[in-house]
Amino acid sequence: MKKIVKIILAVFLAIIIFAAVGLSVVFLDVAAYTANGTQTLNSSGDAANPFKALVVYDPGITGAPKNIADKVASNLQTKGYQVVLAGIKSSAATIDTVQYQVIVVGGPVYGGNAAVSVKSYLSSLKPAYGAKIGVFGVGSFGTENDKLAPLPAGSSVSIKETFKISTSQNATAESAEFVTQLLS
Repeated sequence: MKKIVKIILAVFLAIIIFAAVGLSVVFLDVAAYTANGTQTLNSSGDAANPFKALVVYDPGITGAPKNIADKVASNLQTKGYQVVLAGIKSSAATIDTVQYQVIVVGGPVYGGNAAVSVKSYLSSLKPAYGAKIGVFGVGSFGTENDKLAPLPAGSSVSIKETFKISTSQNATAESAEFVTQLLS
């Protein structure tokens, strides 16, 4: 009888753990659906023929990736780019990306992996030939770059720069360094 009670308790505990993990994955991915805003930052360079950049972000639960995306977009703007800052679920993020010379995708890192929304976006990305692609992640700083910017097997997308950015006081400097490395 005691053995049966232990088995039932073990099964019950396993069900609770699987339910908690499942709900947390769903909850973490839901934050991406709030990222549907778009903002255009005009270039400080040649207004008639500006270079164009797209910065796409998943804000995550804390909103820290959105703040980093703002800094990246601002850095690109000061380098002469017209920047479209777009939430990962916005129409601007999903339009034809061939018009952009630079595309940056960023979001949270959960459990050592890029958010599902970032993985999905990267797997469907179809940039112009020669476009510079950058990916940043916020959180889980033991994450390897191949998990920060995962691409499906056989992908034709070439990521030039990946960067793990903190949310500390150094975020502004780290964002500027990321943009410098991406554009070099």
